[in-house]
Amino acid sequence: MHLRHNNCRAIWLKLHLYLGLSAGFIFVILGLTGSIMVFWQIVDRWLEPQIVSFETICSPADYRPLDELIAAVQVKLPSEGQLKTVFFPHPERPVFRMVYQMLSSTYQGEFFDRYDLYVDPCTAKVNGPRLWEKLDQPFQGPVMAVIMRLHTGLLISKPPHWFGSHLIGAVGILLMLSIASGVYLWWPRKRKLKQAFTFKRNCGAQRRVFDIHKLSGVYGMAVLTTLVATGSTMYYPWHDLLRTAVQCLSPGTATESVQISKPTKNENSISPSLAIELAQQAVSGWKVKEVILPIKGTDAYLVTMESAKSVRKTRITLDRYSGVILDIHSGSQGTWGDVLLDWLFPLHTGEAFGMIGRFVVLQAGLLPAMLYITGVIRWLQKRRIKLARTIDLAT
Repeated sequence: MHLRHNNCRAIWLKLHLYLGLSAGFIFVILGLTGSIMVFWQIVDRWLEPQIVSFETICSPADYRPLDELIAAVQVKLPSEGQLKTVFFPHPERPVFRMVYQMLSSTYQGEFFDRYDLYVDPCTAKVNGPRLWEKLDQPFQGPVMAVIMRLHTGLLISKPPHWFGSHLIGAVGILLMLSIASGVYLWWPRKRKLKQAFTFKRNCGAQRRVFDIHKLSGVYGMAVLTTLVATGSTMYYPWHDLLRTAVQCLSPGTATESVQISKPTKNENSISPSLAIELAQQAVSGWKVKEVILPIKGTDAYLVTMESAKSVRKTRITLDRYSGVILDIHSGSQGTWGDVLLDWLFPLHTGEAFGMIGRFVVLQAGLLPAMLYITGVIRWLQKRRIKLARTIDLAT
């Protein structure tokens, strides 16, 4: 029985080693970039204040009308530019961020490069444009944008295959196995329960490295597992598999269907301000977070709203011509499947638990580097010991 246990442990040890040395390095990249991204808007303002920051400060009641701000941005757009998204002021970025897209000249199909402009809500002054993402040049753009692409696609995710994103989805499963193997190897016996959760006193450097590796994994296990699991579900095929499973187990869960507008005789779109006004009339007590503007004739307005009382977001789709509400995804109602799916991203970023949650995620992002460094050191220590024994036996 004891021999079988040792053989099983040796197998799990090899699995943990190989997964750690391979997928672990990618885990380090994802962890460090994720830590930076927790407060990415603050970092972006610090790195490029001349673009993102303005001197004037005013209350929301004194903001210029949205249509006026959009008109000021339209003047700066190139002829091929298509204004796509309006991000409303945020405590960490107290200005409007407006994103426009341009058809990529490198890839065939509807693939777009993205640029952003920043608008002072008090004066309608516009800064930019600034290149945010160029599909065929992943290193182009502001530092924060490159860090985001490194986190979401390892800088090798390009259309039409998006290999980097698929690789991260696969690595996520390997990391779950690595965590599981680490838990198995750590799992304490009854008489060694205290030892499993504490540093060993008066020990040498080798044991100290082992304890740092062990305890970093033990105390960070719950958060790291949550981050890996929620992060993996954002990528194919796990995103589709999870949504399909949830919809089967929780009938009535919202689907990811695209709503289309129905052109009228005059084909005049309602203004963004009116679309927002109609959305706010449909749900009271929610604040506008962002608006996706229609570009094609059948595109619809998509207004995303948030509330301090809810982790979830409310998304309202409106016909661009009539203003009729086509779909409401409520952040305060829905099935348990809706709640689960809506919580995945806030859990991954830490926003689900406010500022404390974000700081926890920031610190957890440093743990993969700690685990990888101590794991490699421990592996080299064992190799050195094994080599010394081999030499002793030979002599």
